Amino acid sequence: TLSLAAVLPLAACSSSEPAASESSAAQECAEEYTIAFSHNVSEAVVVKAVRAFADQHAADIGCITMLHDNTTAQNLEQQTAALDAWITQGVDAIVVLPVDAASIAPYKERADAAGIAMSTYAFPLEGYCGNAGFDATVSGSIVADAAIAWAKEAFPNGGAKALVSSLSALPLLAPRWEVPIQKFKDAGIEVVAVQDGADIASGLEITETTLQAHPDLSIVIGLNDDFAVGAYQAFQNANKDPELSFIAGQDGSLEGLEAIKEGKHYKASAAILLDQLGASIVDLSLACITGEGETNIDTPAKLVTIDEGGLDELIASFKAIS
Repeated sequence: TLSLAAVLPLAACSSSEPAASESSAAQECAEEYTIAFSHNVSEAVVVKAVRAFADQHAADIGCITMLHDNTTAQNLEQQTAALDAWITQGVDAIVVLPVDAASIAPYKERADAAGIAMSTYAFPLEGYCGNAGFDATVSGSIVADAAIAWAKEAFPNGGAKALVSSLSALPLLAPRWEVPIQKFKDAGIEVVAVQDGADIASGLEITETTLQAHPDLSIVIGLNDDFAVGAYQAFQNANKDPELSFIAGQDGSLEGLEAIKEGKHYKASAAILLDQLGASIVDLSLACITGEGETNIDTPAKLVTIDEGGLDELIASFKAIS
């Protein structure tokens, strides 16, 4: 998750502290494993949720200790320091969303030499054991199609205008903005702005600026829910008519889902099933360690609106781990 690229209020864990209680204390373990997970924007809401779901799944299985790093804002030095510590410690498996794949290649070599199974998160890389991922093209298509369907009803004579957020630093996520842009072009919806932004503050600021130039802005597509939540605040502040506005995010964060439930501007999210995504980090690591099981796991996304997609159930799943 994007979360990528970008916040459930869970304290981030250091690279040397277990994020979940060690189940081995309560039971006899034939084998005990330590799995470490590094995300390049660990401050993001969705990432914290994914970590919590991974911790829960590990606790449910038992005999697994989860470790997380403190890498924020794609800080390469923080990430490599965590990888160095984990390899020195001798963990059993590492799952990583690299700040820069080339820069962590030496750590991959060290992990291989130490017999540590190293996999990727979000996007597969050649030579790694596996990947816990999701499909950015599907996500982008889901929100674009929902926006187009809404625009046909709200603007039957045309005239809908859209802002789409991007994140040039993470080109592998490009379908999250490129697909909506192309679909809007094909549908006759004018895209008046495409700007980098992946957090609530940038969503608010960019949307406010866009509204100054285009007061009739009607659609905002966030590459994630954090940006979309900021856009939602901007629409609220501008007293936009909820009947003539459509905001959608991607990932399905708690704040985004709660905004949808309010039934105003925030209409939808392409929600990745974050409990499954968190579990996949653990499951692929165990498969890499033991040689049994699936090592490449794609977690699906689905459209969530106030009327469909299991909105209440998804919100409840977040609150169950808070």
